[in-house]
Amino acid sequence: MMSGWGTGFHWWAWALGIATTAVFWILVIWAIVALVRWARHDGNGPANPDGPRGPGGIRDTDDRGDDASGRTLVRRYTAGEVDVGEYHRRVGTLGR
Repeated sequence: MMSGWGTGFHWWAWALGIATTAVFWILVIWAIVALVRWARHDGNGPANPDGPRGPGGIRDTDDRGDDASGRTLVRRYTAGEVDVGEYHRRVGTLGR
């Protein structure tokens, strides 16, 4: 018999297994948190389809479309009903 040769698993194999398992679960939890934040909070996800990349098209950085008049102005600008100068004048009038 080969007594004294051990079980075949050394301390470094156990440490490597524990470390890779911890990294795996950390990445899974991070991905879930990132997905939830994207979907709910930053305005780019499916919870806000009119976000910066949504159907609203071109958006001025000052006009976030938070109220009805701002959304109407953005819609009219993207439809071509209002030119650039008029758009910026009206955005200033809205107090943004």
